[in-house]
Amino acid sequence: MTVCSIIKATQNLPIKILVTILELILDRLEIYSLSEMASIESKSRNGILKSNRYKKIKVGERTTLAIKGIKDNGDDFPW
Repeated sequence: MTVCSIIKATQNLPIKILVTILELILDRLEIYSLSEMASIESKSRNGILKSNRYKKIKVGERTTLAIKGIKDNGDDFPW
């Protein structure tokens, strides 16, 4: 199954199942707010924000999450 086919398949799923998938993803990945990641890594919040060693995801208008282990190189999708 390709990434593209997975994305297309999720478009028809009910919200309840999408939330369950999100919970599974959150359980598998180390996703934290910038402040939490800075505390865990003994760095400053600004240092995490500027670093390309963490993938940053903007959620809403004011919240940015950081994922450890994925470099933030600007490529959002693998195609």
